[in-house]
Amino acid sequence: MTADIRKTDNLYFFNNARSFIVILVVMLHIALAYSGFTKQWWIVVSDKSTIIADIICGAFDIFLMPILFFISGFFTSSSYDRETPLGFIRKKLKALYIPWFAGVILLNPFLVIIIRIARSEDSDWFSLIVSYCLKFINLPLNPIQDRTLNPYFFSHYHLWYLSLLFYFFIGYTLFRITSQYFRLTPCNSNRKKTNVFLHIISVITLSAIGYSVMYFIFKDSWFVVSILQFQISRILPYMCFFIFGISTYKNGWLTNLTFRFPELLIAAGVFLTPVLLFFTGYMAGALSFAGIFMYGLCRYTICMLMLIGFLFTLKKYFNKVTSFNRIINRSSFGLYIVHLNVVAFLLFLFSRHGWLNNPIGEMIIIMILSTTIGIVLYSGYLKIKHLIIYYLLRR
Repeated sequence: MTADIRKTDNLYFFNNARSFIVILVVMLHIALAYSGFTKQWWIVVSDKSTIIADIICGAFDIFLMPILFFISGFFTSSSYDRETPLGFIRKKLKALYIPWFAGVILLNPFLVIIIRIARSEDSDWFSLIVSYCLKFINLPLNPIQDRTLNPYFFSHYHLWYLSLLFYFFIGYTLFRITSQYFRLTPCNSNRKKTNVFLHIISVITLSAIGYSVMYFIFKDSWFVVSILQFQISRILPYMCFFIFGISTYKNGWLTNLTFRFPELLIAAGVFLTPVLLFFTGYMAGALSFAGIFMYGLCRYTICMLMLIGFLFTLKKYFNKVTSFNRIINRSSFGLYIVHLNVVAFLLFLFSRHGWLNNPIGEMIIIMILSTTIGIVLYSGYLKIKHLIIYYLLRR
């Protein structure tokens, strides 16, 4: 997620793709407050609901995180090849794990506190923070948890992605070391490349199978321990899209293939998404495994359509540098780290004071404010960091 592409690179659109997905994540976390299905468990919720928020939540839930894992996977092998295995892990530790740990310790306690304040519950703030830190240290009695019952669970919140991605990188490193030790990786650079269409079908099928098996057993429960959290039904699809990103880079599909009208793939995904969302309500019932599999197959077909259409559309129209996207791209990682605190605070203000009384208008305003404030905060942090480093070097 933190890899950067030079502005002369024909893959610069990946910077824009990553930044755009992060902005959509911000929009998702805002929309959750105005959805009719999240009132029991989201951090701050509004008395006002809108079907637009329901659609945003349902649609973004399908493809946002798989696309982020794909983008991370795409740059994994090139990043690994520039380092020793230990250097690669050290680099990812610095880029992902340290920001994850700092966010959990320094930022997440604010979310724990604002949950209580938003619900007008009297609590000792210091005790809440201590309790959160103790839960971070201790292992839960049952790591399989239903997170839809209430908001008072121990959580990494949005930072779960950083820790899970770090462990994906560890897994990739172990795979490369093992492959090199047993000489499992072919040395012939001219070997026949995998057919992209068969690869896409495999990713969709394996994702649907993995999702179906896990959902059939665990429903939408989360695996929750101190250092790792993820939604169990999504873990195998995340792996599939991460590996698909690695394969896409190695086979050069994004540079060698072109789509004349990639917008049609996005249009197909947008058209099919409301149809899938209509059937999502039935997932809460007792479905057969075959029914869950068909749902998963449709879900990850849409996800693949959105992924391919999204990337090739950006490649077609946005594979260039502008002053605006240079600022956004430089700050996208920091925006991801800090945005939820800003979003939660603004949601609290709007829900408490009822400034607009229009859920769609509030969502738009909070989106603009939270993105702007998040970028400014991270830019300010970078400037302070550079000044401190400069001062220390001069001494």
